[in-house]
Amino acid sequence: MGTALFAAIRLVALLAAAWVRLNPRRWSFLLAGLVAAVAAVAVITHDLCRLRRCRSVARPVSPTWAAPGKTPSSVAEVCSTVLAIVGICAASVARRRSDRLAR
Repeated sequence: MGTALFAAIRLVALLAAAWVRLNPRRWSFLLAGLVAAVAAVAVITHDLCRLRRCRSVARPVSPTWAAPGKTPSSVAEVCSTVLAIVGICAASVARRRSDRLAR
């Protein structure tokens, strides 16, 4: 279940990245930020929380940060969330400038 969850998040993240590349608007960055935030929460809670009581949540394969790739993965997800927020701000500023020029 955990592998399928992360594979689904990876697929949605790739689609969101393609959408941002093709259509760099506030809503695109919002979608990308939402996907990145969900992925960051999934990576962090998958390793730190004991969610064995919930049957729908995957059990951690290795509940430790010592496994290779766990720390870089969580850092990358948090960074992508921050970059999406920066993209939302930049798209908003660009839209305001274009509205001012159109007047």
